[in-house]
Amino acid sequence: LEPVGVFARDLAECLTLQAKDGNCYDHVMAVVLGHLDILGKGDIANLARKAECDQDAIIDALTTIRSFNPKPGEAYSNDLPPLSEPDVIVRKTTDGWAVDLNRSTLPTLHINEGYAKSIEKNVEKTGQSDENEFVSNAMGSARWLKRALDQRNATTIKICGEIVRQQQDFMKYGMEALKPMSLKIVADAVGMHESTISRVTNGTIINTPRGTFSLKAFFSVSIVSDQGDGNMAATAVRTRIEHLIKSENPKKPLSDSDIAAEISDQGITLARRTVAKYREMLRIPSSSERRRLSRMQMIG
Repeated sequence: LEPVGVFARDLAECLTLQAKDGNCYDHVMAVVLGHLDILGKGDIANLARKAECDQDAIIDALTTIRSFNPKPGEAYSNDLPPLSEPDVIVRKTTDGWAVDLNRSTLPTLHINEGYAKSIEKNVEKTGQSDENEFVSNAMGSARWLKRALDQRNATTIKICGEIVRQQQDFMKYGMEALKPMSLKIVADAVGMHESTISRVTNGTIINTPRGTFSLKAFFSVSIVSDQGDGNMAATAVRTRIEHLIKSENPKKPLSDSDIAAEISDQGITLARRTVAKYREMLRIPSSSERRRLSRMQMIG
């Protein structure tokens, strides 16, 4: 079957089929593919002992394996992620930040009041109570629905406008400048109940100069800052941790304690276990795992 390796029972069999197809399946390759767990740990010396060869032969096999496709059927997949248009759009203007609804994503209802009134008059003239009641109920429902849609749009604009006002630093500088914000803070500011804020923000997408986000992304708990500029959002701290790790020396990855010290120098006191929790939330491996992955990249 093409591509080679498709429908294999596991990764080892998939890579083995590709090695055999490329006429590079020998004793060393068999040992390496038979011990992918050891390969994953980067233990080249152990593989060399098992294959009874020098480490250069293992590295050659690893280089060949890197040319294989671990997911050969992926090229034929049409499972593209669904695209979601934003519900709200934020723009920078000379007067500040403009918040607008994306009308293309919203349900719209237009009532031709002139035509509606003419129908109501005609029904009244006939004197048929059933028809009169039907038209009256239908028009009442249509007008109620239109008022409800208009009210929801106005509520969405009001809530989003307050979120943008609260998070102006984010609009300018990005996630690291996100401020702590709760549903209650927004609810108190706009004079609505927290449940209303939650209902409007749930599933609502907003496009900003810093990217497109769920409105829920702007709500974050607070972490106490040692500096005099107030508290910092936990999301902003996680972003700082992510940036520190991205800019680290891959040969000497930062430990959780190192990261805690770096963040502390920026005025935020974090325990090592808190750094570890945030790192895991970001799906970033530990420093020892990052060091191992770096060695594997260097070998390849």
